[in-house]
Amino acid sequence: MARHWQPVFDYASICAPSARAASMLATAASHKVLENLRQARTTAALRPLLLMTARQIGKAWAADERITALPELQNPDTGHAVPVDMFTIPENRGLIARAFQAMPDAAQCLLWHVEVEGEGISVPAGLLAVDPRGAAAQLEQAREILREGCLRAHLELAPDMECRHYNRLLDISLRRGGPLIPDIQAHLAECQHCRYGAEQLNQADGRLALLLAEGVLGPAARPYLDSRPARSNARPRTARTVPVPSAVRGAGRHSRGGRPRSLPRVTFQGRPLSLSHRGRGAVVTGLGVVTGLLVVAAVVTELWPEDDSHAGPAIPSGSVSAVPAPGSQLPSSPAPQPSTTSAALPTGPLSTRLRNVDSALCLDILDRMAQLGAEATMAPCSSSVTQQWVYENDGLLRSAAAPELCLNSHELDGVMVLALCADPAAANAADVRYDLTIQGDVIPRWNDGLAVVPTAAQTGATVVVKVRDGSLAQRWATDNVAVGSPRTRQSADSGNPPAEEVNTSPSDGKPAPPVGTGAVPDPHSTARHGEDPRSDVRRAGEDGSGSGPDARPPGPSPAAPGPRDAGGQDLHGPASSPPRETGHADGDDKRVKSSAASRPGSSADR
Repeated sequence: MARHWQPVFDYASICAPSARAASMLATAASHKVLENLRQARTTAALRPLLLMTARQIGKAWAADERITALPELQNPDTGHAVPVDMFTIPENRGLIARAFQAMPDAAQCLLWHVEVEGEGISVPAGLLAVDPRGAAAQLEQAREILREGCLRAHLELAPDMECRHYNRLLDISLRRGGPLIPDIQAHLAECQHCRYGAEQLNQADGRLALLLAEGVLGPAARPYLDSRPARSNARPRTARTVPVPSAVRGAGRHSRGGRPRSLPRVTFQGRPLSLSHRGRGAVVTGLGVVTGLLVVAAVVTELWPEDDSHAGPAIPSGSVSAVPAPGSQLPSSPAPQPSTTSAALPTGPLSTRLRNVDSALCLDILDRMAQLGAEATMAPCSSSVTQQWVYENDGLLRSAAAPELCLNSHELDGVMVLALCADPAAANAADVRYDLTIQGDVIPRWNDGLAVVPTAAQTGATVVVKVRDGSLAQRWATDNVAVGSPRTRQSADSGNPPAEEVNTSPSDGKPAPPVGTGAVPDPHSTARHGEDPRSDVRRAGEDGSGSGPDARPPGPSPAAPGPRDAGGQDLHGPASSPPRETGHADGDDKRVKSSAASRPGSSADR
């Protein structure tokens, strides 16, 4: 926290009317973040988190007459408090604000320290404990994640279908560079929403630093950039405001007199900021008054409402496992860590369709166009290549129609879309990886309290991630495939030997459904109402708590070759091939003979 005090105090000095008020604001932000850190998995993105929290607190103070009446928060010369606008994110930076807050904290750390603070890649690499060469590659991925988030926010907030139509055209045209095509220019001249979107998507030529700072700090962005020591030696040649393409500056029905769509020039009521005059004295002054102001700040923080139109959660969304995308439901408590029980895995990637047990529809791609940013949807099951998915041993869920694209579950509103596949060491690796349960839940690895589910049991329904509830709507079945030999893996955390794979008949003695019918067994046999549905996560490379040749799952065993539980039972879909008879072998490949009479078919929701 000590390394971040000076930047937070610098920002507070820009906004606050006096040095005492700046110290109070910086102290309150530090106090608030320290309270919330126990809920976070990592502290990698502390700098933007502290600054964002300081802005939220300042906005709440400025909007509360009880707080602005305090002499400490008034300008000693004028007697006035700082206006709320000083802490408000402008409308033309709302997309980048949303996109940045939805990023993983490691990506936030890389972007902020390199782009805004102007520091070398070794600084955030040290904070993240990664090799600088690897951090440089992750930085490029972070830039792409931010851009995709802006594009997604523009699409979600589009006022009409025409704006949605121009969403992808804007992205392609701005990536290509050069003048925009006449159709886009004509639309931007009339539509404020798309004009703002074009400004924030135009992140090339050194514009990203100011854009990002404005999305987090609002009107104080430019003075804060000027105050950064790492930027003072080699100041980037950027204008007072972010340049806007000529076609973007047109006036139209949504504009007011054709005014520029960038932040206005503001006059700050705080003290002039000059690092050369303050130097280390500001740190001594700030730390000296922390003890005296902590009680005052703690009392004041209890008075402000937790409301900010662009603020989002106090902890960045990538830091807290229990925070799904905005607009989705939050679990009542932080999601637990994934269970250490394991599922047996197929020897290679599993290529299959994913059929929803409740609707009997298959997971598909909108308009059957496998392209970057395409939404996942539900469609009648067919042989279309866009319904084919490849589930790899490390949890990666890849589109067979576009092998370079994977299903991403960590978008702003929880909608599943196609995104670039990520390496296991990437900051966003968990966004495109999933775990499977015995019941057939598909669980994103970045938050095991969520599950993949269609919004409705009908064709064309959007596929999202929601809080896990164990319902049939959240369960999926695979195709009837029987290729390769499954295997088990032992967890490093468990002393149990590898479980033998066994094919058994249902423990309750009930007749099994016909093989290949995809019949849905009684859901109460495995997940009764009131039980925690998150207790049965099966992850690649983790061992099961039940082991040995007699271990069996609670119900009819699904068919090979999907992931198997500790008793050797497949997690997906009924079998279509006759049972195999194999001899015993040493190690993880022990097999127990099975007969057709004792191998029932089942659905992946077991």
